[in-house]
Amino acid sequence: MNNPALPSADHETNLIGGNIKAIKNAYKRSDAMYFIDVKDIVVMGGYNVRVETESYQAHLMSIVDSLLSDGFHVDSPLAVYPANIDGVDKPVLIRGHTRLKAVLLANEAGANIQTVPVVFKPKSNSPTDLDLDLINSNNGRNLTPYETSVVIKRLMTQGLEPKEIMQKTGISLPYIDTLVTLASAPHRLAALVAHDEVSTSLAVDLIRKYGPVTAQRMAIDALERAKNAGHKQATVRNLPEAQFKRAVKKAAPQLFVVGEAVMNDPGFAGLSDQTRAELMKLMQQIQGNGESASTSDAGNNPEDAE
Repeated sequence: MNNPALPSADHETNLIGGNIKAIKNAYKRSDAMYFIDVKDIVVMGGYNVRVETESYQAHLMSIVDSLLSDGFHVDSPLAVYPANIDGVDKPVLIRGHTRLKAVLLANEAGANIQTVPVVFKPKSNSPTDLDLDLINSNNGRNLTPYETSVVIKRLMTQGLEPKEIMQKTGISLPYIDTLVTLASAPHRLAALVAHDEVSTSLAVDLIRKYGPVTAQRMAIDALERAKNAGHKQATVRNLPEAQFKRAVKKAAPQLFVVGEAVMNDPGFAGLSDQTRAELMKLMQQIQGNGESASTSDAGNNPEDAE
């Protein structure tokens, strides 16, 4: 993956309201539905926050297959905003980017879908309203955590407070805080999260503990360890401290045996009082945990209940 393009939180949805009647009259049918030629729908660069991952591509192609077999469902219209672009009133796509992309691909395969049904977003919609629509309207395939973090950052740049975002989107305050942290990830780390190579929780934990730059380096190292272990995604389990804990846990039974041997060794009495006290305390803790586990297992054994 070589420096992939990612959606930007710096995008400004700054559309000038156009004449909605002009566009409606140009595409109105006798049944009052509005069907617009797919070639006339304007796709605003930078507005859509979808990252074209492998799973997204699979989703897209499933829609293409549906269009080829069933056509475009008129009960699922696209949403457009009537914008004035260079003095000309044009329909700008606000909702349905994946479906429009699928239509174009289906047409390349012979679908011949010339027009699609649309609904018009009111000109009174603010840039904030249009960005909120990215979160609130994507029910067919919810935005990923990274995609959502981009929108959250845009909304906060526009002046919305976390509580306002929570009220308008239904996203909890703790999760908004998580997304804000994720939005601070450097480009390489952001790309790894966006493409499901590093988990959101790992990226956020590392950023909070070590800062964005160090977090990126540690995430890249964790991903290498994950791939060496046959995993596609790096998670907390691939951090060095997690691997150390697993190694200690695996070696614990043998460590206990060695500890007992040390305590029974004639030389044990020659150790300092502090060393002997710490070792004995540790051995008692391990033994106590083992006995608790055995008691718990016995209590759950149906044969012991008889």
